[in-house]
Amino acid sequence: MRQPVPVLTDVAVATAVVSAVTSGPAAVVAALALLGAGLLFGVWKRRTPVQAQGVGWYLRRTAPAAVVAGAAVYFYPGTSDGATLVSALGILVVLGLLKAALTLLVGGARRRGLGLTRALVVGPERHVAGVEYRIHLNPEAGLVCAHSHVVGGHPDRTPADNLALVTRLLDDHAIDHVVVCTGGDDGPDTLVRDIVRIASPTVDMTVVSPVRLAGTEATRLGDLAFTGLARPSWGTDAGKRVIDVLGAIALTVVCLPLMLVTAAAIRLGDPGPAVFCQRRTGRQNRMFTIFKFRSMVDDAERLKIDLLDRNVADGLLFKAENDPRITRVGAVIRRFSVDELPQLLNVIRGQMSLVGPRPLPIVFDRSDLFAQVRHTVRPGITGLWQVKGANALSYEDMIDLDCAYVATRSLGFDLKILLQTLPAVMVRRDPY
Repeated sequence: MRQPVPVLTDVAVATAVVSAVTSGPAAVVAALALLGAGLLFGVWKRRTPVQAQGVGWYLRRTAPAAVVAGAAVYFYPGTSDGATLVSALGILVVLGLLKAALTLLVGGARRRGLGLTRALVVGPERHVAGVEYRIHLNPEAGLVCAHSHVVGGHPDRTPADNLALVTRLLDDHAIDHVVVCTGGDDGPDTLVRDIVRIASPTVDMTVVSPVRLAGTEATRLGDLAFTGLARPSWGTDAGKRVIDVLGAIALTVVCLPLMLVTAAAIRLGDPGPAVFCQRRTGRQNRMFTIFKFRSMVDDAERLKIDLLDRNVADGLLFKAENDPRITRVGAVIRRFSVDELPQLLNVIRGQMSLVGPRPLPIVFDRSDLFAQVRHTVRPGITGLWQVKGANALSYEDMIDLDCAYVATRSLGFDLKILLQTLPAVMVRRDPY
């Protein structure tokens, strides 16, 4: 968990190392550079006990931060190239040795049964026992199996039933961590999916899969890969808001000529206003007015009733193939998502974020459990849904991606999604 003590310790170590190499305020400059880079690269973000094993994960994230600190020393007047190199390497080596010593200390305590996190293991019967055994053999992972639950055999179970069951499992056994098992060849049981959606904002989670199916961020325990899904760290929302405001203002300035040309083209191509306003559901289910460049005829909402039989979407989405309401200019700006640019104003006003779940034009019932999960954060202009396929994905896929984002969001993750947005838009082949 990101706490002040680890952050201050690392900054103090960096200050001491640079002070031993150089003189003057260069150490303070390097420490501030390490602090900023560490926050950006996620050195101190919240991690599950499984994710925080060993030293490798720490060094991979501290190395670029140490390089930034060394660069700060380099550009400080009066320092030599040798001092820069020694400062960067010294910070990385000393912090690595300190982390290694702490890892050995914590690992020894966990082998004696101290400091273990109570975990609930959920999954198919043929996988649960194997996962429990590996957790028992590897106490350094920081987990102890407090309870297990075998899924399957209840096809008629409703989301409300699953919510009650998940709540009971977490409360009755004082669960702080959920381990979800999958063999890679099992279909998604409804309870497993609902646990990921419901529990992820309140407890840390780990998804277990065969090593051959795991990503680079997984921790290997035997032939299984444990991929952690940690809740956001403190400071994430405040930092995100600062980045949203600064980013939205900068993008507005850069895109202003394009926005003016788009507005003029819309007015010349079809009678009616250039900007379309619509009520959408935002954070905590609060309604707000979203701004978009108008891509349809002026009375598109009235004509939607006549197209309901052509809806090819599922869930709460509406998509009509060859929608006659879309104008010629609208088809172009929708293809490249230029119609979303006025939402930068929504970001500046605090109603939206640059990255987050897309706001939908409906009022959600309080019984919609997963809508409540996705609306615990501000909606975004772009998000996982957009970069993973947008309208080519189903409503269920959108909900899963949105819930995954809510559970794992971080400043670094937002930056990654922003960088993936433009390539995703350019290669997208959206027929709707």
